[in-house]
Amino acid sequence: MLAPPLCVLLASVVSGRATISRLGVRSRPPIAGDGGPAPTSENAVLAEGAAEAEDGAMLLVRMQCPASVDGHYWSELLVDAGALFVSLSDGGRGTDAEQPIYHAHPPGESSAQLLERLPAETTPGHLTPVWSNTQLEVGFAPDVDVEATLLLAAAVAGETPPRFEVELLGARDWVSQVQSDWAPVELAGCLRILFPWHADSAGEGSGGALPPALQLQPGMAFGTGEHATTQLCVRGVHSLLAGGRLAGCDAMLDFGSGSGVVAFAALLFGCRRAVGVEIDPYALKVSRANAADNGMADRFVAVLPAEEAAHTVLA
Repeated sequence: MLAPPLCVLLASVVSGRATISRLGVRSRPPIAGDGGPAPTSENAVLAEGAAEAEDGAMLLVRMQCPASVDGHYWSELLVDAGALFVSLSDGGRGTDAEQPIYHAHPPGESSAQLLERLPAETTPGHLTPVWSNTQLEVGFAPDVDVEATLLLAAAVAGETPPRFEVELLGARDWVSQVQSDWAPVELAGCLRILFPWHADSAGEGSGGALPPALQLQPGMAFGTGEHATTQLCVRGVHSLLAGGRLAGCDAMLDFGSGSGVVAFAALLFGCRRAVGVEIDPYALKVSRANAADNGMADRFVAVLPAEEAAHTVLA
């Protein structure tokens, strides 16, 4: 259920203290002679944050979703009221009250068998959309009046606004922060995937001697080696090439190659050459650069699907 168009309903409402728009309720100092009260300390903080907005500052608001409001609906309201993003999580995460809302297939069990043993409220059309204790983290621009914005969203939902806390996040180097938290990917006994900010240190890995390493810069292309499907493919290729029935394979076709990680793994495992096929020109550019960085440019070709036939040799 989509939220009502809050921004359309309130776009023309203007007062001496705030302007209501798609971007939320934005506080400003009163204009001389408008009779408005002097700025409060809270408004002073917001004004200070607004001055830093161009450097990446924002307000991070934490709250609990109103119990009688669906989390997705509340998120729509907040986004329509000017939120930059909304993140939902289980308030009982890590405790006995945690509520798993996704169900994995046990080995050998079909979808029909899974649905038969699940409660009726979790079957398609009755899926619990979010947790009963849904916690939200919401981002707003630094000059948004959070309390007024939540009041407006709650009025549309017909609910009492939730209690919340606000943290002013100063500007920071998000790229460096993400990189510092992004550890190398190691597939034990098979492959290490390092990124440009990692030092390729010598020594032993988790399984003894370090497996071969691949230096990867994914950019905006899919394929960092962290996804389970990528790891399954790499392990499968390793099993086939390292003494398996494809040992000594002359060429490999990686269809949907993304950053090139599976194709490069095949080259490390003994394949003589690899062809990566992608529909995204940017991914082709990224994979070619990764091939060059790993000394594989002469053994790797990245092409569009229409060019595949001219480069593919089945092994």
